[in-house]
Amino acid sequence: MTSDQFRAALADMGLSQVGFARLAMVDARTVRRWCDGTRAVPGPVVALLKMMVKHEWREIAIGG
Repeated sequence: MTSDQFRAALADMGLSQVGFARLAMVDARTVRRWCDGTRAVPGPVVALLKMMVKHEWREIAIGG
């Protein structure tokens, strides 16, 4: 997943970088680095995003 795809996925879900960092339990600086392309988006994060999109992330976030 490219940084552009990562940013688009967050935008499509209405999540800020800080919001995703909280959900993924990572530092907001880490998410910023994924967004700006400084660091590659790790495979498990890509899998998490795909799961969130497929299963409507709000259900996951609230345990519903």
